[in-house]
Amino acid sequence: MGRDAAKKKPKKKGKDGVALEVVNEDFNEFKQIKAQEFERLEKLAMLQEEANQRRKEAIQRQEGKMRQTN
Repeated sequence: MGRDAAKKKPKKKGKDGVALEVVNEDFNEFKQIKAQEFERLEKLAMLQEEANQRRKEAIQRQEGKMRQTN
């Protein structure tokens, strides 16, 4: 096997190499888009959590006022 491994020549870059480069570029673009989408979803989730917290606090204040008046 040692002699065979030494005799093997590297593969030449042909049409497959060009296609692979296109696929790599497309995949990198896809990863970038998904990363941006993930960031937007994280921001949206954070805004929703903040809104939910404000609603919860408002409800608690209203319940506290109702208890004080009764």
